[in-house]
Amino acid sequence: MTIKKISIGNLYDKIWSCDRYQLVEEYKSSFAQIRSVCNQYQIPRPSPVYCARKRYGMDVKIPDLPRHLDPNQLIEIHRNAKSVVSDRERLIQEIEEDTTLDLVVPDKLTKKHEFISSALATRVRRKKSEWYERVEGPDVSISVTNKQERRAFRLFNALFRLLEKRGHSISKKYNDTTVVIRSIEFPIRILERSIRVESGDSWGSTKLEPTGLFNFQYDDSFRRKEIKEGNIPLEERLAYIIATLELHVQQEEEEQIERKEYWRLNDLEKERLRQIEERKTELIEGYRELMVMAQRYNSTSIARNFLHEVGSKYLDDSNIKEYLQLLDFYDPQSSRKHELLDESDRQRLDKINGISS
Repeated sequence: MTIKKISIGNLYDKIWSCDRYQLVEEYKSSFAQIRSVCNQYQIPRPSPVYCARKRYGMDVKIPDLPRHLDPNQLIEIHRNAKSVVSDRERLIQEIEEDTTLDLVVPDKLTKKHEFISSALATRVRRKKSEWYERVEGPDVSISVTNKQERRAFRLFNALFRLLEKRGHSISKKYNDTTVVIRSIEFPIRILERSIRVESGDSWGSTKLEPTGLFNFQYDDSFRRKEIKEGNIPLEERLAYIIATLELHVQQEEEEQIERKEYWRLNDLEKERLRQIEERKTELIEGYRELMVMAQRYNSTSIARNFLHEVGSKYLDDSNIKEYLQLLDFYDPQSSRKHELLDESDRQRLDKINGISS
């Protein structure tokens, strides 16, 4: 990592001329590093929606460089081997530079999306307690106090139109407002945050107090994610929200491919193990049959030797001939047909010889 110097005035001009992406590329730095330098020297930075307002010719206010700063003073920016611009930052840049997208949330609710119009007609104001009323939208998933109702609708109205302009769609599923990006769908919701405060009664109990700050929630409840409103209102983070949703879908698609590949390999491994087990079974079964034949061979060899050597002492010639025919039938080497015996008789002979077949 090397260090490159830039004057405070030059850095200030580049930031407020909306050249921050070019600045990162030129100095092989990162957004985090630029922010850190600005914070260190108290150099004012524009809000995320500033460049959009400037692009649409809206009135924008550029603060003066603080008097205690010398515009000619050189400051250091750490330089990496290559610029560090994340996928999210690149996507935000793409969205912010798209002149067909209106990233400004108007002060009044105009050009209502069909979901917003339906929600305004059917919304329910639910009284939570004597001091706290909350709006629940049946067609648009919001959960905010009555005071923040219009703001939530304006924010969602602008977001819906931006998403559709990006080629995505909005739908309703199981009473949830759902975004559909390519083949992936997931719910979205605006929730007003609350804090727990002392109620002031003699019991020392607490109550929930609305903060006026929003959380933008997305994905299913069991893995829900949030974009929390802080110093920068969500109205000025529309590009960030859309980029986050699109990257969420990209990640989900990649995970689906990984899961599909995992199960494909898992099935292949199962099939490989099944074939191995099948082959082992065939081999063991073959060995069992081999041992049966070997024992039959040994038994018939012993019987033949007996008949040839001493059989005449105990049997007449006709009996010897019948037994030799039986041995020819039973012997796996010859396995000749017998006029009286069949396969079941072989098994009976196995039992006599103590062979488990």
